[in-house]
Formats: sequence, C-alpha cells, structure tokens
Amino acid sequence: MTKKKQKKSKLGALILLLFLTIVMLSTATYAWFTANKSVQVSNIDVNVQATGGIQISTDAVNWKTIISNADITAGWSATVSGNAVTDTNQIPTSLSPVSTAGLVDASTDATAKTKKGNLSMYHGVVAANQLGVFALTAEKDLEEKGTTGNFIAFDLFIKTDAAAALYIEPGTGATFTEGYNSKGLENATRIAFVVEGTKNANANTAEVLTMDGATSSTVTIFEPNVDSHTASGVTQSNLYYSHYTNYNAIAEGSNQPIVSYDGVKAAITTAIPLAQTNVVDNSSYFQTVTTVPFTTAFVTAATGQTNYAWYTTAATFPAGITKVRVYMWVEGQDVDCENDASGANLTYKIALTQNA
Repeated sequence: MTKKKQKKSKLGALILLLFLTIVMLSTATYAWFTANKSVQVSNIDVNVQATGGIQISTDAVNWKTIISNADITAGWSATVSGNAVTDTNQIPTSLSPVSTAGLVDASTDATAKTKKGNLSMYHGVVAANQLGVFALTAEKDLEEKGTTGNFIAFDLFIKTDAAAALYIEPGTGATFTEGYNSKGLENATRIAFVVEGTKNANANTAEVLTMDGATSSTVTIFEPNVDSHTASGVTQSNLYYSHYTNYNAIAEGSNQPIVSYDGVKAAITTAIPLAQTNVVDNSSYFQTVTTVPFTTAFVTAATGQTNYAWYTTAATFPAGITKVRVYMWVEGQDVDCENDASGANLTYKIALTQNA
C-alpha cells in the first residue's frame, strides 16, 4: 500500500471514530445532566404542615400549623454576644443536581465552605474529558440566604408539649407542579431532616435559633419516590450502576425495586468517569447512602398504619423546641437524574403529626 493510500485509510478511520463518538454522545443518557443542561424549576412551592399537637415556626417566636415560602424567606435574626446573626435559608428559583453522603460539617470555615451543623452538599458538573468520556467534578456548595443556590435549605423549629412519637404523613415528598407535565425528575428528589438540638420551651430565643449540634447520626434522608423510574432512568441504571444490587431488575413505572446509590463526600477536582463514580472505584469521594424509602406501599406494608414513624414510641421526639435544618434537592447520583428529566417543575411538601 502506498503512503498516500495509508494516509487516506487512517483519515477514514479517524472520521469514522469521530462519527461514532458524536452518535454516542447525542443518544445516550447521562447522570447529573451534561454541562449544558440544568433543572429549571419555576415557582418552587414549599409547604410544611403540622397537626396532632405540633406547632412549627421559622423564627421560634411565631408558631403556626402551616408555613410557606414567605415564612421561610423571612426566616429569623438574633443578637449573640453583641453580634447580629441571621438564618441562611435559601429557596432558589432553579435547582441543579447536587449530592451528599449525609455527613455534617463539624466546624465553620468560610474558605472551606463549611458551616457547623450544615449538611455537606456538593454541586456536580459533567463534561466530556479528553477521551470523549463523560466525567464528574464536584465542588463544596454552601447555602446562603436568598433565592440563589442549587438546592433548598431552611431552619424549621418544632414545638411539642410532651415527648411522643412523630409521624410523617403520606403526601410528603416531591411531585411535578400542577399544570405541568412530569418528566420524572421527582423520582430523583430527596428531603433530609438534620436535627440540630432541643431546648425547653422557655429557653432564650437566641439560643434556640443558633443551635448547631447536628452530627451525621442525627440526619434522616427521605427518598420520596424510591420505587418509580422513567425509561431513561432504567437505561442509565444499566449503563452506570452495574455494581449495585437490583440495577438491572428495575423497569419503567412504579413499585420497582430499590437501587442503591453512593453520595459525594468530598470535592472532586480531577474528573472521574461516570462509570467510576461509586465507593467501589473511588472510596475517597463516595459513600453509600441509606435513605428511608418513603412510599405509600412502604408505609402500609411496614407499619400497618397511615403514617410513617420518623420517631417511634420507643425513641420519642423530645418535648420542647427542636431545631431541624431541612434540605430538599435533586440527587445527581440517582438513576433518574438524567438529561431527559431536565426542565421539570417541582413542588415539595412536608406533613408532620403526632397522631398515629
């Protein structure tokens, strides 16, 4: 073969390889969305309700049975040792995928983007690396008061007269907003309750507002739609989650098996291919997360009652005023967090009660 023909042969092979790469990148689904995608969520509606002797507040002064976006936005302020302190409640106008391993910041460090008592959250970005493989980077994401940010976070104060079981009512979770079509993004949502501490009902208000004693053991992560998947989510499960139990057992629809996931626990500065974003391949950056699979089927089968027992009669929710940091987000490591689900509109709801 002449040198000219060899060059043509090599050129043809390169063109074919480039064509195949383009086809693969344009037809596959990817976790976290590709770099040019975002989760556009308009008019986020966060609603928290309480019944059965529970009172709730966003400032530990004005007690209600229902709080809304306006209450969360108003939040609280206090003076501690002569210094003005305020909440860091955030309800952004749009969400982007983030991930957490359920760990809590142990100290406050602005440079490290940590705040004592906060859930360690990481914002992920996926882009093609030099080999054309989609890979993940992630940076620490610290919440700030206002309407910016990638996830919802706010302080919720719960007051009870006596220690008792505390239940979460059906309907708690995330749904697509009425008037919009579901794209399945609600299947990738999470709600976390981070208990910061409890004071008696007559405690100094500033002390109540500034409690920050949460640890990883006081974090409960709920996965509202754990048993529902879209067709694209099923495809993604088979592409990237082969190391998990039941990864290939799920099908499109509801009442499907649970697929485990590994949350991000440290900043990722050197991109990791999506197929390796797990604790088996990269234990320094990922940790398996245990969530409460809060679905109607789970509640009925596991408890035989209409409500899920967050705190049981054996380990009761304490009397007094308890500060809970609430997080709501789209989990990037979830199989249903993929390109086809972007552009959704979500509504979050929490309903608490002491009625069995």
